[in-house]
Amino acid sequence: MNPPDGDFGNRAGIRFSTDRCPLTGTGECRKSYTRQRGGVSHTPDEINAYPEDKNILPPKILPINLVITYRNLSKTLTVMRKLTLTILLVVAVAATWAQKPDKKTVKLEKQLVGTFVEIPSVHYTEYIRDTNMEVYASQEITLAGFRMLETEVSNKVYDAFLEDLKAQGRIKDYESARVHNEGWAPYLDRPVDEFLQDPNLSYANYPVVNISYESAQLFCQWLNEKIASPEWEYMLPTREQWRGAASCGDPNASYSNGSPFLETIANKPRYNYWHVPEMYISRTDDGYKVMDLWSVKYHIPPTVPVKTYYRNAYGLYNMSGNVAEMVYEQGVAFGGSWYDPGYDIRIDSEKRYDGPSPLVGFRVIAVRKKQL
Repeated sequence: MNPPDGDFGNRAGIRFSTDRCPLTGTGECRKSYTRQRGGVSHTPDEINAYPEDKNILPPKILPINLVITYRNLSKTLTVMRKLTLTILLVVAVAATWAQKPDKKTVKLEKQLVGTFVEIPSVHYTEYIRDTNMEVYASQEITLAGFRMLETEVSNKVYDAFLEDLKAQGRIKDYESARVHNEGWAPYLDRPVDEFLQDPNLSYANYPVVNISYESAQLFCQWLNEKIASPEWEYMLPTREQWRGAASCGDPNASYSNGSPFLETIANKPRYNYWHVPEMYISRTDDGYKVMDLWSVKYHIPPTVPVKTYYRNAYGLYNMSGNVAEMVYEQGVAFGGSWYDPGYDIRIDSEKRYDGPSPLVGFRVIAVRKKQL
């Protein structure tokens, strides 16, 4: 081991010698040294006679057994860290596996309504903004894991629900749950019957709309009765569950696909919303202006099939646009619709409704009964 640098040695009044090591017989060992004290050289043994000088002596070399102990401790800590990470991983996998339903439940779900995807537990801070988008409050949100239908409930699925009610003789429920297609009238440039019979619309795969909140709740009740799962409860999502699933747990996400842009780099829309073509926009001294707003309205495509556009990171379709989706809180829907401009299909976009509307649909979640 080399001695301390020259500055330290000079300040401490220590003169290091280059005597050969009595053990190795070489000049590489510099462990022997003398102390200049009053012009007299002292050996290490003599220096020990002056306790008051020990505070300036070079630090002792660690014993070899202590070095070995330190290295063993370091290896032990590394092994413990790896073991801890492995345990955490196993716990996470076990938690995810515990959230999965049995095969019978999955089969019934696919037959009756479709495929559910896993939504992991998440914790995030929700910022509450005013009409000027200024944050005036915040709250901590913690969501337990659940499962969500990958698409909005389609006409095909909802029609099967209505037919089953009729087959059971539940005529009162059937009547209250019917689809109010007359709600389309203010939004079309042709008769409603003609619109619904259009073979190009593939009506069955489009999201069901023009139904009431009570009808959506009755659908969830019916689904619970048909599947009869001892573990899972089917229901409308709370606003926190819906927003957590739409944002994939990212409180800063504006739209469900994660990108802040409404179009791809190839100028293709990512969502179904009121996209005003450039041919209907003119520039004036006051800025840009939409020409002939009512003509533009009739060029808006209505709803699109439930598996159109891009899924988000959790595997959910159309969480932004297409139809605003009901939540458990009555009269509230999130995500905007085909009739809303881009700003109003954000995850935070809240739409109020007071009855059946062609702009509002729903999707179902599955929650473990022990979480309720």
